Amino acid sequence: MKEKMLNRTICLRVAEVRENTKSEFYSALRSTLEMSRRVANVVLTECVKNDPAWGDIEADKFPALGKVYTYPSLKYLQSGWSGELSNLVRQYESKYKNIRFDMLRGKCSLPSIRSAPWPLLHNESCKNMRLELLGDELTAVIKLVGGRFTVKLKRGSNYRDQVAGVIKAVEAGNVGDSKVWVDRNGVAVLGISVKIPEPSKRTGKTLTVRTTSDSFLVMCRDRSTTPYVINGSLLKKKMARKSSIQQKLRQDIKPKQKRRVRRELARVSDSYSRFLDTFTHQVSAQIVSFATRNGYARIEFDDAIKSYFKQFPWFQLRERISYKCDDNGIEFSHSPTIAFERCDIFAIPTPHVYFAVELNRDTGELTNQIKIGKTKKPTLERMSGIGGQTNLAYEPIAVYESKASSLTKDEKMFHSLFAEHRVTNDRELFNLNPIKTWLRERGAIDD
Repeated sequence: MKEKMLNRTICLRVAEVRENTKSEFYSALRSTLEMSRRVANVVLTECVKNDPAWGDIEADKFPALGKVYTYPSLKYLQSGWSGELSNLVRQYESKYKNIRFDMLRGKCSLPSIRSAPWPLLHNESCKNMRLELLGDELTAVIKLVGGRFTVKLKRGSNYRDQVAGVIKAVEAGNVGDSKVWVDRNGVAVLGISVKIPEPSKRTGKTLTVRTTSDSFLVMCRDRSTTPYVINGSLLKKKMARKSSIQQKLRQDIKPKQKRRVRRELARVSDSYSRFLDTFTHQVSAQIVSFATRNGYARIEFDDAIKSYFKQFPWFQLRERISYKCDDNGIEFSHSPTIAFERCDIFAIPTPHVYFAVELNRDTGELTNQIKIGKTKKPTLERMSGIGGQTNLAYEPIAVYESKASSLTKDEKMFHSLFAEHRVTNDRELFNLNPIKTWLRERGAIDD
């Protein structure tokens, strides 16, 4: 049986520029992305000019768009870039076709493209990107305005799975047309298009699903600091609307209207109950399908914190996740507790993940930031100013006992859980108050 392949885009940041200076590379990249932006806007404008429907905008039925030829309008850019420009033309012609009907009906206007990724072609007819594995380093040679540039791609524990996926695709010849762009931090990112085998359900990975005080559910993936969050915003709106309607109906009860108001209250409650029933089915299916697509063998569900939704059928949600896991061959476990140890300076567990509040080095006062890190050594002796060492910068308040084999995994699980509270440009520092609230609800701290 032929193995089923999936198309995926793996994003890797540029870590280092080889053979050229960093300023030369980014100058060439900015010029290339500017050309990509100009092409995108020209293509969209030409689509509008060549669309016959704009001749009679009041017509009951719009004529078909037909074949649009926007490539000739890019004659001044075609020298040496025909493949890349053709790729951009097809992409933005398709974009126009998708929004055409809404534009004609007045629901949206022609978009103005402010940034557009540059295509890195990698097919049989044209290749302006080459991936190479030099020792333990993954490098890419890409063609930009101004020449070819060799860049080293980011590695490390945060990119372990991505790099492994790219290496397998390179060895199997499954790399396709990709893209390059600059992220909001000004760092170049390569979006490498690859074909990978459909993951097996028996990979041994565990998907941890937890409730928090800031969102409905957070799915923490193995060895990843990027969470998959389900906020439940629609449920919050439904709950608020139901409470508001019920309150108004109760206030409207008069002696001759009790029966009518009670029927209306029953109708509102029944409608909300049916919505909850549908919502729990949708969320459970979303969780299990995510685990199935990404090859997780086990789902660990933790609903100990219920402050985000105090009135919710948690048992019903657990039951539906459980039987959907059984149908898909995934193991399910319900573990509503995390084993925290109190910060006892005389009996500190090792190895462990520590929660330490940042100290002001000058005044000795606690700040509004907390560090979540890992160590195999006693944290308190090193960080809390014991023994007159008042110049140290952190005061531990809670400790999560771990194992040496899963220490990095547990640290990244907490980083993923509190990703929305991370301090900008620092991987281990987070805002104190929401995490302190979470620790208090867990019973890890008293105050």
